[in-house]
Amino acid sequence: MEFQEYAEQLNHFSFLFSKEDSDIFSIDEDVRQRIVLSRLYYALLHHFFELHKELALSSGAGKHETMLRVVQKEHQQSSDLFFTLKRLREWADYHPQQMAPFPLNVGRLLHNTNRVIQQKL
Repeated sequence: MEFQEYAEQLNHFSFLFSKEDSDIFSIDEDVRQRIVLSRLYYALLHHFFELHKELALSSGAGKHETMLRVVQKEHQQSSDLFFTLKRLREWADYHPQQMAPFPLNVGRLLHNTNRVIQQKL
């Protein structure tokens, strides 16, 4: 599977999962939100891996920080979104006892991530 296809699938999953109201996913709303935010970050990360395959395929450590710097330098229009999702992913995955670091608008994050991922490469 190519990075872009994976990005699109993660993005699609995030959207559907955020809207799901089935008992199959009877989990706390906070946990659901954290799952969506984490997957959105990875969707965006893999989108940029498609554009920067040399980084994606490298065996070096620090790919997330390196990609953040690449996005800030070469994709300024997406750098705020990437930084925000990166920060939220770290919060979602590693700080379940803490409140979000800032007010969340998950719908806007879903929309903005989809807009970036669906851009022509």
